[in-house]
Amino acid sequence: MEVILLRDVKGVGRRGELASVSEGFARNFLIPKKQALLADEAAKRDYQITAKSARLYAERTAADARKMSQRLQGETLEFERPGSSAGTLYASLKENEIRAKLIAQYPALPKTAKIRLQSPVKTAGAAEATVEILPGISAKIKVIVKSANAKTA
Repeated sequence: MEVILLRDVKGVGRRGELASVSEGFARNFLIPKKQALLADEAAKRDYQITAKSARLYAERTAADARKMSQRLQGETLEFERPGSSAGTLYASLKENEIRAKLIAQYPALPKTAKIRLQSPVKTAGAAEATVEILPGISAKIKVIVKSANAKTA
């Protein structure tokens, strides 16, 4: 009996695959536990349409992420934080603060974008951060932090 797997099933196949299993296994285990659908012509056609639309959505999302990455590349963000006259900040600059400022400037940036700093920003000056928009699609930005009490940045 042929079934379309809705989840990964150990020893049978991965989600979305068409698998040939015994009739008893399909009727008594896979179908009742909502791990597979009976693969008749209508189900195959519906699954192909769903898979195609999911693939197109993923491609469109990746293309948008690449465009956003190009726009963000080399962007400079400036922050002013309270700190000592020596330039040491009283509180380090957090990734979520950088993300909030980026989203304010670029509303199309996904809220799930990850900001990665090479090291915590605890002093006034320049630092580099990586914005990972989607896995494998990222941009490097420059973060400049000025101490409210410091004379130089």
